Amino acid sequence: MSILGSNMLAGAAGRARHEIERSLRFNANDSAHLTRTPSSASNSTTFTWSAWVKTNRSDSHETLFSATPSGDGTLQYDFILENDQLYVYGIETFFVYQKKLSRVFRDRSAWYHLVVAFDTTDSTAEDRIKIYVNGERQTDFATNSNPSASRTTGFNKTNEHSIGARTGYSGAQYFDGYQAEINFIDGSQLGPESFGQTDLETGAWIPRQYSGSYGTNGFYLKFADSSGVTATTLGKDSSGNGNNWTPNNFSVTAGAGNDSLFDTPTNNFCTANVLYAPSSFSLMDFANGNLDVGQAATNKNCSITATFPMSTGKWYWEVTNKGSQNFRCIGIQTVEATAWRGTGTVLYRSDGQKFIDGTNSLYGASYTTNDVLGFAYDADAGSLTVYKNNTSQGVIFSSGAGKTYLPCVHDDNAGSGVTYFHNLNFGQRAFAYTPPAGFQALNAKNLPTPTIHDGTKYFNTVLYTGNGSTQTISGVGFQPDWTWIKQRDGAENHFLTDSVRGAGIHLRTDQASAENDDSATFTAFTSDGFSLTGSGPAEPQINDNTESFVSWNWKKSVDAGFDIVTDVGTGVAKTVSHNLGVAPKMIIRKSRTSSSGHWYVYHYEEGASKAGIFQLTNAFATQTAWNSTEPTSSVFSVGSNVDENKLNDNYITYLFAEVEGYSKFGSYTGNGSTDGTFVTTNFQPAFVLVKRTDSVDSWQIHDTSRASYNPSDKYLLADSAGAEGTITTVDFLSNGFKLRNSSNLNNSGGSFVYMAFAETPFKYANAR
Repeated sequence: MSILGSNMLAGAAGRARHEIERSLRFNANDSAHLTRTPSSASNSTTFTWSAWVKTNRSDSHETLFSATPSGDGTLQYDFILENDQLYVYGIETFFVYQKKLSRVFRDRSAWYHLVVAFDTTDSTAEDRIKIYVNGERQTDFATNSNPSASRTTGFNKTNEHSIGARTGYSGAQYFDGYQAEINFIDGSQLGPESFGQTDLETGAWIPRQYSGSYGTNGFYLKFADSSGVTATTLGKDSSGNGNNWTPNNFSVTAGAGNDSLFDTPTNNFCTANVLYAPSSFSLMDFANGNLDVGQAATNKNCSITATFPMSTGKWYWEVTNKGSQNFRCIGIQTVEATAWRGTGTVLYRSDGQKFIDGTNSLYGASYTTNDVLGFAYDADAGSLTVYKNNTSQGVIFSSGAGKTYLPCVHDDNAGSGVTYFHNLNFGQRAFAYTPPAGFQALNAKNLPTPTIHDGTKYFNTVLYTGNGSTQTISGVGFQPDWTWIKQRDGAENHFLTDSVRGAGIHLRTDQASAENDDSATFTAFTSDGFSLTGSGPAEPQINDNTESFVSWNWKKSVDAGFDIVTDVGTGVAKTVSHNLGVAPKMIIRKSRTSSSGHWYVYHYEEGASKAGIFQLTNAFATQTAWNSTEPTSSVFSVGSNVDENKLNDNYITYLFAEVEGYSKFGSYTGNGSTDGTFVTTNFQPAFVLVKRTDSVDSWQIHDTSRASYNPSDKYLLADSAGAEGTITTVDFLSNGFKLRNSSNLNNSGGSFVYMAFAETPFKYANAR
């Protein structure tokens, strides 16, 4: 089998991929944690901790690893997540070191790799504690004070050490989430390359088997032995040192309480999506690795979706009903659905009825406490069958072909306090019943292999500094066919050039003006970027000395769903051919000749009777630009207006089709909350452009290069020459993006459209 046809991709430099068998689920409600007290002290200045972590919720304090002496409140040595920020600190009555990352860890759908490496004997203070996330060293700190030279810590001494809790001090601060592949190296400060590697095919950071010495108190916890909850089974040290850990309040008994799961960094599983945030979200509560969902309020309507979208394939999951109240509703909903039990929902009610797009009718048997419901969704056929205790209730729905659905729960209840109504199982533990033939668990290995494994091979953002002279901008990773440049630190026009019109011939999204030939400044597209000089009228726009610039670069490719077309206006309605082979989801068109020609934008969510205008903030409005005719797999239509089809004017058109796992062109509704709308893309976005369609608002651009961690707070406006602005707006995540502002791009009830391009498909993505 070729590498392109395999779900098991090779690692860096041809290394075999290291498969992780199991993870350990830490449920804070159970006070679950591991403890060990070393029998002898060893190196308390130099050591390395490496772990893969999947977080479940945001809490004020969640302990990952601790060495706090029992009963001594003056001594604390902890690695914690504090309000989603990784915080490494030591207290000896007062802080003796503290390093808190600026980035937040709010991605609940995939795994992070964390490395904390100490060597307090290092002569460079900033190198005494090194922190890495997904293979990259972190240098941006909200709090940053380093230990003094050769300062000892509480680690590797004969006091109690804890994983998942701080047990030696009041307030245990239990961790809620999953941990896997924990390595602790006594006596060495190591980098992430000892525990992970870059997959050359996907660009993702993946686990690597550590092969060095562990030192006296070093250990390796892989949680592979689930035959018991003892220090020699679940807490077994696999380093060869015998430094076993004592499990506290874990279970390996079959069923919903089993904390030894198949959800790992090498096979991520679906869970409830705690980032889903309609108005009913705050009424839900979650436990047991986001596999128990319930209602946290009285007499309220609640809903939640899961983390894995289903657009193709055959999928099976189970929900054990734990509540006897009326109107338990479980099923699927489209990624666009936002209303409770509204359009886009397909639900099986506890009274035996089905609830589809807001209308209920007879379906099957009723269900109650401890009944197991099996859901078999054939995404290719768009058909859902539901089973009660392994007895088919028949096909509940068969009209989902061509759409993307998510597993979901919609409940209403008259209870009080937190009541967990449902145990979800997507295959991270054994199913109660055998799935129907051909149906699979919802995990990363079973996801279809995407056409594009690494989004950066077709779209990439490169930052550079102008020099006012000759320079070659490299690092794109391919020869671009369309390059869009904007100065970040000053008011300069946008600069868009492409290989069809010729390098340096450019247009400006913030102006209606005709194109200019600035090939004297932008001289060529190269195999890895483009070349610039310090001459020509475009020099201040794209190469001014010491100024900061961003370049967004696309490769023209049918595989990537991107085409560039030129044509000459006729003054009468016509069709224009393209090469995508499928109908485009977004079209951007501009006259090259006219000095006042609008940039017209088609977005399939708004339809061909409307258009947006790139250089203006206007809402999408009824226009003749697309002749009210939807594009097809071979042509798009234009009207007779002078802006979109003026006689003898030359036109350039950029067309985009959707490619699963690489590009997405969709819509969402704002909710007016800092716990904003979650938008599912099924990939980790690298670039998002958003426009409100029902009101005046700018075309706002975010990317993961200008804001390399969450929250993404750097934006530029396609309709403005203005410098880069800063405002907390969005989190980029492993399977989509989430709005984090109560108004900006998230106005309550506002309608928005977006275009997004991937860094990594969700199948391979790390948490971000």
